[in-house]
Amino acid sequence: TLTFTFQRKLAADDVLFTVEVSRDLILWTNETALVSETAGSDGTSIVTYTPTFEAGNDSRLFMRLRATLVDPLP
Repeated sequence: TLTFTFQRKLAADDVLFTVEVSRDLILWTNETALVSETAGSDGTSIVTYTPTFEAGNDSRLFMRLRATLVDPLP
């Protein structure tokens, strides 16, 4: 099973993280599901996602992280 794991800062409320998946590195979708998020004692968490569909025997899957700046919470 393909998974994608990254570390994020819990206090960073001005960044939106989106995990995307692709079969061909051209078309990307957010058809992923959160597997786990584990908070650490250092103000970060470890986040893991997986695709919501199977690659198939003759397919490849690629995953990436998209980070977007948003207005911070008041």
